[in-house]
Amino acid sequence: MSEQNNNLGKKIIFLYPHSVIQKDLIKEIIKYEYEVYVFNDHEKVLKILDKYTDSILFINIDSNLKESEWEIYIRHIMQNPKTADVKTGILSYNENQALIEKYVMGMSVACGYIVLKIGLNESLKIILKVLEASEAKGRRQFVRAKCTNKTNITFNVKVSDKVLTGNIYDISSIGMACTFNESYLKEIPVNSYFQDIQLRLKGTLIMLSGKVVGVRKQEEDYYIIMFDNIFKDEMKRNKIQTFIHNYLQEELANEFK
Repeated sequence: MSEQNNNLGKKIIFLYPHSVIQKDLIKEIIKYEYEVYVFNDHEKVLKILDKYTDSILFINIDSNLKESEWEIYIRHIMQNPKTADVKTGILSYNENQALIEKYVMGMSVACGYIVLKIGLNESLKIILKVLEASEAKGRRQFVRAKCTNKTNITFNVKVSDKVLTGNIYDISSIGMACTFNESYLKEIPVNSYFQDIQLRLKGTLIMLSGKVVGVRKQEEDYYIIMFDNIFKDEMKRNKIQTFIHNYLQEELANEFK
């Protein structure tokens, strides 16, 4: 059984992505709240797929291995009982019809063969349709990063004449769960509104506002703060999404060193 709960969405891995994919297209996919990773090590990716067996893998067959070697690699993923549920797609500038038919008709790769010569926008549309058809989001609407024990992922908030500080436990593009550092602080009421919240996400500063919508009673009180008007400020939302992507990328890479 997969280590990844289908309700939490699937990991989407781009293996040896073309420069245009890595530079532009992945940034666009992240905006649609997909959990995206980039790897340039096909052996490491096999280890990841052994654990996260419901992942989606897009392979650049123009790079690193011969095309015949890529065929062997992909067949191994499809025929290995551990990774048989992984959905594979091909990315290539090669528009040879026989090659396309081999992967699409002969091998029945689930996510198709995308010819990148059609351009960035068309490629993005196709990939988004594939991800939607593959239910890549699961029931999760927003990608979330759990940031436990990370001292450089913090926030502060101005309340009257005081500045309160705290740590972010997890964060999505629409809100966060956090703790406050002030030991003297009494419980903050639900519906408390903070006009000035400053997020510090590994050196990236983001100013926004938000409201306390709940409290998780655990060893510490985790306050759930929903960001205000975040859909009206695309730049701030993109900064949070980029942080989450980079954070999850680093965590997964470290897991399979």
